[in-house]
Amino acid sequence: MADSDQISRRSFVQNVAVGAGAVALAGAASAQTAPAPAGEAKKSRVVIVRHSGATNKDDVQAGPVTEMVDRAMLELTGAATVREAWARYFKPEERVGIKVNARGGPTIAVAPCILKVCVDRLVELGVKPANIILWDMYPDDLKNSGMSKEGFHGAQVMTSDVGWSPELEQGVWKGSLSTIVTEKVDAILNLPIVKDHVLCGVTLALKNHYGTINNPSKYHADNCDPAVADINNTPAIRGKHRLVICDGTRSLPDGGPHLKPGFLLYTNFIMAASDPVAHDTIGWQIIEEQRKTHFQLPPLARVGRPPKHLRSAAERGLGTDQLDQIDKIDITLA
Repeated sequence: MADSDQISRRSFVQNVAVGAGAVALAGAASAQTAPAPAGEAKKSRVVIVRHSGATNKDDVQAGPVTEMVDRAMLELTGAATVREAWARYFKPEERVGIKVNARGGPTIAVAPCILKVCVDRLVELGVKPANIILWDMYPDDLKNSGMSKEGFHGAQVMTSDVGWSPELEQGVWKGSLSTIVTEKVDAILNLPIVKDHVLCGVTLALKNHYGTINNPSKYHADNCDPAVADINNTPAIRGKHRLVICDGTRSLPDGGPHLKPGFLLYTNFIMAASDPVAHDTIGWQIIEEQRKTHFQLPPLARVGRPPKHLRSAAERGLGTDQLDQIDKIDITLA
């Protein structure tokens, strides 16, 4: 694939435009990325990019995934090139942490090829591979996403327990953060996967940071609310959060966070946002639709696990959970 500095939004549209339908798609995408009219509040942008070839059963395909991530970044930022898009969030001299979600097992963990394109784009930006740290809670998690403690394409790989901060208190949460976020990185890229959660309804970008604390099992009461919001409101997470790129190539709309047989869907999309609350709100809507359409399951609230933490996160100023304040862009490449 060409260097990301040469991959422009225009060339993407040209490459995927086939026939009148694709031309119409390109025009719609351009209209959706136009600036808000003067005096109108800026909306939080959430971009979904789909590609029917992203999965071949349990194998996630690197080529389509790379196209999807690159297009998502162009649409999210309105940048002229992929490199410029990544430069909106990260600087070459920074140490970048990538919080992976790999708890559910290899078939419902962030795909290795998605990790690789993120590492590649950061390196192309000028971030040193040794200054990139990928992490999740346990060694088995790392294996689920194709990582090992020996490293991943030049980047460092760690488990959360590499070190713990002194005890902190934020709202209802009291505990320690991994020193990865408090000491070792300057910026955070959050890589969740689309999953239901048997206690809090959804586990997406915000809930992903339960893999960053030393005591997640203590904070699952009351649908994990407001603990999820408070953990994300700690200065080390809130102040370093930059970007969410969600692996939606597979989804689990019931029985998560671990794989529930019979409920895995091959959904073939990538979702990107800088607002984690808006991202998770759209992810929640997607999960609700999957539950209804594919399994005739009732809404999460009706089964006692509404994702209340989204409202709490919005109240703490971490983003918006109001659909009329979210600009959702949905693009199909193939």
